[in-house]
Amino acid sequence: MGELNHVEHKSYKYPYQPQNDLELDSISLASKESKGSRDSLNSNTSSPHDPLKEDDFIEKKENAEPVGICCKSFLRKMEGKLLILAGGTAGVFTMSLKKFLLTIPTGEFTCAIFLFSLLTLLPILYFQEEKIDPKGKLKFIMPRAFFGALAGVLKIWSIQEMNFGDAVAIFALCPLFAAIFSRILWKEKLDLWTVLSLIIGIGGMVLVAQPPFIFGSPDSKLYSPLFFLVPIIGAILLGFAFSCMRRVGTEINSLVVPIILCPAGVVNAIILHYAKQDDKLVVPSCYYDRILLFCGGMGLTLGLILLNKGLAMEKSGPGVLMRNFDIVTAYLIQILIFNNTPSVLSIVGSVLILSSIMIVTVKKLFFEHCKVWEF
Repeated sequence: MGELNHVEHKSYKYPYQPQNDLELDSISLASKESKGSRDSLNSNTSSPHDPLKEDDFIEKKENAEPVGICCKSFLRKMEGKLLILAGGTAGVFTMSLKKFLLTIPTGEFTCAIFLFSLLTLLPILYFQEEKIDPKGKLKFIMPRAFFGALAGVLKIWSIQEMNFGDAVAIFALCPLFAAIFSRILWKEKLDLWTVLSLIIGIGGMVLVAQPPFIFGSPDSKLYSPLFFLVPIIGAILLGFAFSCMRRVGTEINSLVVPIILCPAGVVNAIILHYAKQDDKLVVPSCYYDRILLFCGGMGLTLGLILLNKGLAMEKSGPGVLMRNFDIVTAYLIQILIFNNTPSVLSIVGSVLILSSIMIVTVKKLFFEHCKVWEF
C-alpha cells in the first residue's frame, strides 16, 4: 500500500511514461476522445457557469486597470487644459474687481495689482529650486512682457468703460492677430482657414462694439469711438506678445515671463495714469479697497502661473480653445454678479468671435496636413 502511494505521488509529480506501443496508442486515443467531448461541450453549451469562460473572465478582471488608476490617467491627460481654464478664470475674476472699484483710477488700480502680484511672486522665486534662466530668449521675452503688460492695462481700462463681457470678447481676437504677426515676422504659413476666421472675428467684434460710423445715429451707438478703439489696440498688442511667445518656446521656467511682466505693468500703469491727467497716485484709504486690490494681485499671479504652465503642457489648438472660454465666464459674471443683461447683438458678436477661434482650433486638430491656399 505504501508502494502504491509512492507510485501515485511519483506519477503526479512526473508524467506517466508508456512502457510499450500498445499503451501509447491507448493513451493517444483517450486524449483525442477527451478533446472532442470538450469541444462539443463548449459549442453546444452556453451556460454562464462554464469553468473555461469563468477563467477567462477572472483573467480579464485581473488585468483590468482599477478605477482610481483610470481617473488619474484621465486627469493627467486633461491637466494642461484644466490649468489653462483655471488660469483664465482667475484672470477674469481679477479683472472683474475693477467694476467694484470704479472710484479708483485705472492707472492706480492696475499699478496696485501688478505691484501686489510682484510681491507675491518674490517668495515663490526665493523658494524655487529650479534655476530661473531665460536661455538666450530675452530678446523675445522682453517684448512679450512689455506689450503683454500694456495690453493688460488697456484691458482694465476697457472693462471700466465698457460692459464686462463685451471687453473680454473683443480681447479674445488676440490669437488671430498673433497668426498675422507670425506670418509677417516669422514667415509662418497663413492659410484660408485663418483668413476666414479673421473675417468672422472682425464681424463679431463690430457687432459687440457697435461703432457709430457703422450703426448710424448717435442714439444707436453703444460706446464712444475712443473706447471702441482701446480694446482693439489691446487685442493687437496682445496678439503681438503671443507671437513673440511662440519664439520663446517651452524650455524656460514658467516664472520668467511673470517676473518681467509685473514691473513692466507697473511702468505702463504709471504712464497711463499721468497721461489721463488723473490725481496723484495714493494708497486707498478704505481697507475694503486695499483688500480687493491685494486679492487682485493674488489672482493675477495665480492666473499668470497657471496659464504659462498650461500653455507649456498643452498643444496650441486646444490651448487657444480653452483660453477663450473666458468669454462665457465673463458674460456669466456680467449677468449673475453685475445684473447687466447683454444685448442681442453683443451675444451674436461674441458667438461669432468664439466661432472664429474654434475654426482655427478644429483645423489645427483634425486637418493639420490639409493645405488649402497657403500663402
